[in-house]
Amino acid sequence: MKIQILGYIIIPLAIFLYFKNIKYILYLTIFLAGFTSSSIINIGGSFSVQPAYFTGTIFILKSIFLINKKKLFIKPDNFLSLFITVSILSLIMPTLIISKKIFIMNQKSIITNIFFTSSNITQLFYILFCFVLYVCIKNYLYYNPLEIKKFIKILIYSTAFICLLGFYQEFAFINHLEFDKIFRSGIHGNTQGGIGFVRVYSVAQEPSMLAYFLVPMLSLTISLNKDIIASKTKVVFILLILLTAILSTSTTFFVGLAALLVKIFFDKLLLLIKNITSEKEKLGYIFPVIFILLIAACIVIININPIIKNVLLNGSYNKFLGNNESGKERSSIFLLHINAFLNYPFLGVGFGTARGKDLFSTWLCNVGFIGLGLFLIYLYRIITKLKTISRISYGISNYIFVLFICAFTSVPEPYNLFIWIMLGMAEILIQKEFNAK
Repeated sequence: MKIQILGYIIIPLAIFLYFKNIKYILYLTIFLAGFTSSSIINIGGSFSVQPAYFTGTIFILKSIFLINKKKLFIKPDNFLSLFITVSILSLIMPTLIISKKIFIMNQKSIITNIFFTSSNITQLFYILFCFVLYVCIKNYLYYNPLEIKKFIKILIYSTAFICLLGFYQEFAFINHLEFDKIFRSGIHGNTQGGIGFVRVYSVAQEPSMLAYFLVPMLSLTISLNKDIIASKTKVVFILLILLTAILSTSTTFFVGLAALLVKIFFDKLLLLIKNITSEKEKLGYIFPVIFILLIAACIVIININPIIKNVLLNGSYNKFLGNNESGKERSSIFLLHINAFLNYPFLGVGFGTARGKDLFSTWLCNVGFIGLGLFLIYLYRIITKLKTISRISYGISNYIFVLFICAFTSVPEPYNLFIWIMLGMAEILIQKEFNAK
């Protein structure tokens, strides 16, 4: 076991905050949620402890103590709870499947038959940890709903810091300075080179994971009022996200941006059909205008550097068509997992058995249409309910929609804590609105 550089700062700070008001360790967890490839402790060459997982564990322990002390518990969403239950039940499947004709890609990216392995347990542990964190956040926010605005501000500060670290990463690469060893010291840490530049990944595992964090934050920010972020600051923040995402040259960025445009268009269309108030109609026209400007800004930035233009646009085009190695690999793994699902459609092949290149085929294969169906119903319910409560809730609706569109198309990991923090916030906004009525 080896403590990393960030560990010498975060570990004593987190222990100190445990003895303070619980909100402070939660603030720190939220700030660190985007540091998905950073590590405070490495155990051998196979396990890293993310900063947010460490601080999140301390938050969970203190939450359980307080919940038990006050005897007050806010239940998790029924559909999400059922999804977790199905995920647990699905673990029986790898022990029942004996066919040698069905193949999947496992957690180690090896094409193999279906077996019960330690990965089934570790992946279940991860999803249970995320679920427990979400429950604790929901309990905290139920009694402190005004903290939601503060949570969003902390996420904005964290995102800005991560973007700036991305620029420093570029500078460090050019000048042969340390970056990974300090800020990105997980077991997967490495410097990714490019053609004349380094693809920006900041504190994420790879550029696509950075875009996966940034695009939902962009989707949230455009809906926020001045009481959370000032207008001029919002413009600077959005441009900062855009520039960082473009320097990542990630297809995920374009997927998320397109998903947001589609959602805004249909939300606006539905609002017009329902003949909402004139004030809200005017508000609806603001979003398309903003995104026309954003797309124009993207075009300008991309054309500044011909290398970025070639890697980003041509690479994305070929990936979507399956003409490059990445596209071909994604297609073959997707079909492999769809085939496994068709053979075991109800409970799948067991949670944590397969790991594809996207969350949709991964979960469809692992937990079948029952598990994935429950989760999709859960997402649909909260995304639609959030749209009409407030501008903050609409922004969170955009965040969740864009995030899971990106996940279902190109990111197989649902264990990033910023996902579950946002789900807890979303449910409290809905619950408080329901109680008010």
